Amino acid sequence: MGRALIIGCGGVASVAIHKCCQNSEVFTDIMIASRTKEKCDALKAKLDTMYGGKTNISTAKVNADSVPELVALMKEYKPDVCLNLALPYQDLTIMDACLECKVHYIDTANYEPEDTAKFEYKWQWAYREKFEKAWGVKLDPNIGTHATDVFPKAITGEIKGLYIYGEDPVVTDPDTTHIIKALKSLDFFVLQELFMTETAQYADVILPGVSYAEKEGTFTNTERRVQRVRKAVTVPGEMRLDTDIIIDLMNRMGYPQPHLTSAQIMDEIASLTPSFAGISHERLDSEEVHGQGLQWPCTSKDHPGTPIMHVGKFSRGLGWFYPAKYVPSAELPDDDYPIILMTGRILYHYTTRAMTGKTPELMEIEGKSFIEMNIVDADKLSIKNGDKVRVSSRRGSIESTARVGTKTSPGESWMPFHFPDGNANWLTNAALDKYARIPEYKVCAIKIEKA
Repeated sequence: MGRALIIGCGGVASVAIHKCCQNSEVFTDIMIASRTKEKCDALKAKLDTMYGGKTNISTAKVNADSVPELVALMKEYKPDVCLNLALPYQDLTIMDACLECKVHYIDTANYEPEDTAKFEYKWQWAYREKFEKAWGVKLDPNIGTHATDVFPKAITGEIKGLYIYGEDPVVTDPDTTHIIKALKSLDFFVLQELFMTETAQYADVILPGVSYAEKEGTFTNTERRVQRVRKAVTVPGEMRLDTDIIIDLMNRMGYPQPHLTSAQIMDEIASLTPSFAGISHERLDSEEVHGQGLQWPCTSKDHPGTPIMHVGKFSRGLGWFYPAKYVPSAELPDDDYPIILMTGRILYHYTTRAMTGKTPELMEIEGKSFIEMNIVDADKLSIKNGDKVRVSSRRGSIESTARVGTKTSPGESWMPFHFPDGNANWLTNAALDKYARIPEYKVCAIKIEKA
């Protein structure tokens, strides 16, 4: 049994509130709160008539832009869960209040309700039912673990097995020592990959897939353009289509999945994803499209696609603008580690270099670790351009080559993470932000010394 605080009482909100009332064995007490208490009272009167008082319903006035007001309401009402049905720009204030009051937060626009130790949410949302019907199985309603929370849970033993598909976290994730410890803590680790990456060294089983040039399919770029990819080469070896590997695993784990071609998989995506409904291999290959691809949303087979998402007004109605609150980094410079390190990519390599690192011409242009540092800092440390340096943080130490100049400001430095002879992620901080659970790749404190 639980108490639900519902922020908002508009059209979408009223649907969710009805569902709460229908689940009186889950929620015995509901408070509806919004800026306009009269609307809340009117909705409460209808609900009391419809549900006969099975659920105790109360109302309150609250400004969802104000964290103090939300906190005061939560401390008074003591809800088990807060359902955010307010305007999108109010998400962060409501989240902040929930975090301060230790109230479980659900944004019903984006997330499924999840199980908690106190009670079970029993809503069956239309979109989950659609996938359950298409796939013939019940889907787990619980929110999963964020990818960046997997490694800490591996170390504590909460996660025993891991299947990684096409990622190299030993290279790309912060605090490499922490990642290696997590991988070694697993009982069983499977990696599906093109090459023997640094992460592959820790895998119990490696499933060899094939590259983009060896298979049919589509790419969707950040312009929302879906384009065909066609098989160009056949490479000898025991590699297999990634989809064939996954389909075999599905069958071996008890799900009767017939073999599907890439065109059939695209058709399934179109049948379940409204923004892709008009996209198929057949159409992408047609004279109509003329090799230019289609940009989603493409909602029907005769829809031309959407070259520009927002014309005249935002596609979602009101634009979502809100002030970003400054939050200091988890680690700032001090006397021991006086320089800020930022990390990133360079033009010639893509993330782990798994593919670009096998291109001699690219490696000739840029193939070794370096650190950009300001000339003022370099002079203080008697470091000259091209000198070998030792770069250290609280998590590790590496050697690199100094590039002295004015690209960075005094007190700041920059490194790529591509190169195994000095990967910046041995230094970076695995601290996660409270909203998206993203690590602090771009800020950590270091010291630089002549090697």
